[in-house]
Amino acid sequence: MTRYFQKNLIELDSSNSFKSDKLSKEHWKSATAVRDIIKRLFTNAGIKYYPPHRFRDGLSAFGRERCKTPEEMIAWGLNYGHENWATTFVGYGGFTPQMQIDVLDRMESQKPEAQNQDKLDEIISLIKSKV
Repeated sequence: MTRYFQKNLIELDSSNSFKSDKLSKEHWKSATAVRDIIKRLFTNAGIKYYPPHRFRDGLSAFGRERCKTPEEMIAWGLNYGHENWATTFVGYGGFTPQMQIDVLDRMESQKPEAQNQDKLDEIISLIKSKV
């Protein structure tokens, strides 16, 4: 079952008025109701409405810049609530073929640190000796 947002818990306060300052253990059946609430809030505030996925696109793009290790990417992606962290970086933010080329070009132009190069040479020698 896909879980969306938790429903708000509606209770009666001491004067028998409804209050809703906690979350229920139940989840909305879909994101439609939440999306409608957000759209209405944007309209009331006089702000152009952007669907929730546009925010996810932006956060995903920011995550691609911010995350420097696989662990950081996994944590960032899982924080979205996705079962597979890669969904965040592949499904959102539009990783274009040109972006792929740019990243690979940047990686190729970067010289490994001498310490890493020594380790890499050692691994290559070990592999060659086994072949």
